[in-house]
Order: sequence, then structure tokens, then C-alpha cells
Amino acid sequence: MRATTIPFLTRRALLTIPLAIPLAAALTLVVACQPEEELADASTDAQETTSAVPSSGSDNPGGQEVAEEVAAPLPFSMPVPAGWRTETIPFPLSFAPDLPYQGIEELRFAPGMFEAESETFWSYGFAWWIRDEDPSDAASLGEHLETYFRGLAGGDPSFEQATFEVALEESDDRGVVGTAHILDSFTTHEQVRLNVQVQRLPCWSVGRQLVFFALSPQGQDHRVWDELASIRAGMECIEQPAG
Repeated sequence: MRATTIPFLTRRALLTIPLAIPLAAALTLVVACQPEEELADASTDAQETTSAVPSSGSDNPGGQEVAEEVAAPLPFSMPVPAGWRTETIPFPLSFAPDLPYQGIEELRFAPGMFEAESETFWSYGFAWWIRDEDPSDAASLGEHLETYFRGLAGGDPSFEQATFEVALEESDDRGVVGTAHILDSFTTHEQVRLNVQVQRLPCWSVGRQLVFFALSPQGQDHRVWDELASIRAGMECIEQPAG
């Protein structure tokens, strides 16, 4: 039987399954419900997408545009370090639908992202491919990142007792930096403090911007930040050919 990697959204779906169901049965139930493309091995081309695409309609303004972006190869390049996993999620995000963005979220997970004893626990990077007029100043990003993490942990039994606090500020040499105090709803169900770096890449010719978030509990001297930096260094907007 081929081993599979449980996607980010699938892990979150486990939070909504009653605790009376054994974990093994819950995993079987959720994984069995996933489309084949979401269960594909993470070694597949990172430019391919794996998430379901929402239909257009009144609940998804601009939904057709989002569907076209997610169904096609990524409209930007984003490297995958050796051993890291990937996932693509369209906006609006199912766990944080109030975020005011249209586009996609592209994620890169360190090998130990979901392993509490790993030195790369909760270390990952993600890019928001959003409209160029969408807010991306430090204050807006801090507010929206807190909404993101609250939504991500929304089904956790420890949610009501948890503290969510994101503090970001502009830095002359590193973009936007700060910290995020969140709830790990996937593994330990305990509080986690993340260091955060955010860098913005304008893609004005296509009316878009890339906002890259690098997060880890590790200090800046840890090697995981070199890998996160290599992702950002290799990111480029892909210019659309003139029609």
C-alpha cells in the first residue's frame, strides 16, 4: 500500500471528528474521502496543484478567476527544499473565509512540521498570491495572520483557553518581522510561539503581489531559516505572454 502525506486541510478536518472515534479510524475516514490528487506523493511537480477548487458564485466573489489560477500551473515559481512537502489552497480559505483576499496560498512544510520532537516542528513557509491592491502593510498582515491561525485551530478542544496574538512591524532590512503566539491544533494541542518574517514581491505587470511568510519557533541562527530563505530567494513572478 502506498504511503500518503496527509494535507494541511485534511489534518484540520480531523479536528471536527468526534473524539469517541479512534484516531486510526478517523484517519481512515478522512483520507478515504480525499480526491486522488490530494493523496498524491509529495514528490510530484510542485507546480501542480492538489487542492479542490471552489466553484464560482455569490459566496466566492471572483471565484471563476480563483478556479482558473488553481487548476493551472502556479503563476509564480516557488522552490521546494529537499524533503519538504507542498500544498496549494485557494482563497477564500475554508478555515478563514473572512480574509479579504482573492488568489491562492502556496505552502512549503519542513520535514518535521507535524512532529513535536523535531527541531523543525511548526517550521514552514507560505505565499499568498493576491491582488496588488490588497492590504499588505505590517498592521494588516498581523491582523490577518491572527485570523488565519484562529481559524486553523477553530475545532480544537483547547481553543477557548488558547491565546492568539500576532505582533508584526516593518524592518528596514528584513521586510516585516515579529512573533505569533498560536495554538498547535495538529499535534500537541498546546501553545506555540513562532518567529515570523514576511517579505513582499510585487508582480505589478499582472496586477498581483506575492506575500511570503516564513515561520518557525527556532531562533534566526538555526539552519531552517536558511532553507526558508532559499525558498524566498527562488520565488519569481511569471509574466503572462501578451495576448
